[in-house]
Amino acid sequence: DGSSSKEQVVRYNQPAPELADTPTRDGYLFGYWSLNGERYDFKAPITEESVTLRAEWESQTLEGAGTADDPYIIASANDLVKMQEAVFTAGGDYLSAHYEVTADIDASEVSF
Repeated sequence: DGSSSKEQVVRYNQPAPELADTPTRDGYLFGYWSLNGERYDFKAPITEESVTLRAEWESQTLEGAGTADDPYIIASANDLVKMQEAVFTAGGDYLSAHYEVTADIDASEVSF
């Protein structure tokens, strides 16, 4: 569910190694680790006695209901991937749905 934690001991003034296990959470994709709301830099040395990183998540479902009044929102390349997965797994429900693209999307790094 994404609420468990693991402790890792790191020497003072040394960088923390990147965590080997990618966390999982039903209905979400792991994004990155953050510290105090900022993306954590694993190259930075640890200079505090205790540091708690937080997993940042992205929902695997599209925003919206797919209707003319509440279309599915496509705002990122990840949303395009979510739409593709939904079309291939649920088929007809998504093929006749309404969509709204809300941003210029660079999908050059995405493989479909």
